[in-house]
Amino acid sequence: MENVSKVNKDRNTFLHKKNLELISALAPTIAYTVVLMVIGLVGNAVVFLVYYRRFKPSVTRTYILAMSVCDFMTNVLVLPAGVVRLSFYYTFEAAWFCQLILTVTSLIVVYAGFLLLAVAVGRYRVICRPTLTRNPSKEAYVALAVCGAVSVVLTVPSTLSHGARTVEVAGTNITGTTCWVSDSYTDSTFLDAFNAVMAVLVVGCSLAMLTLYALIARRLWLHKKYNVAVGGVGGKKNAGKKSGSDDMSKAVRLQRIRSLKDQPINETSESSDNLESTATTTSYQDESAASAKNSTKNYASQASTASETPTMSTKRASLPAPKVKKIPARTTLMLFVLTAVFVLNYLPQAIVHTVFQQGIDMPLALEPWALNLFHIGLKSYYINSAINCVIYCFCSARFRHECRNLFRDVTK
Repeated sequence: MENVSKVNKDRNTFLHKKNLELISALAPTIAYTVVLMVIGLVGNAVVFLVYYRRFKPSVTRTYILAMSVCDFMTNVLVLPAGVVRLSFYYTFEAAWFCQLILTVTSLIVVYAGFLLLAVAVGRYRVICRPTLTRNPSKEAYVALAVCGAVSVVLTVPSTLSHGARTVEVAGTNITGTTCWVSDSYTDSTFLDAFNAVMAVLVVGCSLAMLTLYALIARRLWLHKKYNVAVGGVGGKKNAGKKSGSDDMSKAVRLQRIRSLKDQPINETSESSDNLESTATTTSYQDESAASAKNSTKNYASQASTASETPTMSTKRASLPAPKVKKIPARTTLMLFVLTAVFVLNYLPQAIVHTVFQQGIDMPLALEPWALNLFHIGLKSYYINSAINCVIYCFCSARFRHECRNLFRDVTK
């Protein structure tokens, strides 16, 4: 018994020494993780406070608050858990704790992905299919609940597969225990099928978000083109032309107005802070149709009296055609940048995780610099939790202004 106890003590001492050596080798990775954690904690706290206290309720505000909470939880739970896993790489024997932290990690990653998909779908419905959006605020909360439920369902299989994994110390016959896919699922067909399904979902969701934002961009471009075409007809530039030109410009304006009446632009307008309003486009369509109808009657009356009063016809011909409201696209651009950054940052993690899924011992044989690159690539997704607040600052002047106001109020 004494010999067995001594062997176990020597083994534990040896594994603890190997843990310290690995911590020393992975110091750049740990420092990188801590920096992301600090930036993410401060940045997401500021985002939540600014949008919660300074912005009026809207669909965009609801989604941004949800994303800030998700990123904040990443910095509070997931990143510290990652540091703990690295610190006890060879002696992580608590299988339940391993399952807990990896389940929370998977849940947050999956939920964030579906949340961005819900944002893209909601944005598409508001801009391209406004008649389908009856209660945007309620639909946003329903979307958040659905994303949570789907994320939980997809996270359950990973919970079953994670746990204690035997790992051999390079160059010795001594084995330790790490937190990864458990030994019982090392060669499991179930795990391979689950990973294939998740890969299909990642690719499918990425393509869906790309397609939706492409359709949104096309719609905004067509709206801008139409607005320029309608607003560019008539005005002072026609004031000095002859009667024939006046009659032609009147006919063109009448045609534009009838087109505006028959095919109104179904878009929502946004406030000067570049955040979308929660209201639908019903009132805007009614105003556009009424304006087009009244303008049509006015110009028709002008056309009927043009032969009797040519001078008055010349004056009236110079009246500008009604313009369609311009739709600010800055909020859509901000949400698209968030989505693009998420997808780009997730790719390195997906690649590294796929390559080393079945070979946990392979990275340990790498040189220290390559080992750090491996772990940084494995944590590439967590850049999102720190950089989102920077994206808000670049894309929203209102957010920057409210941040300054919040800072001024806090320092008083």
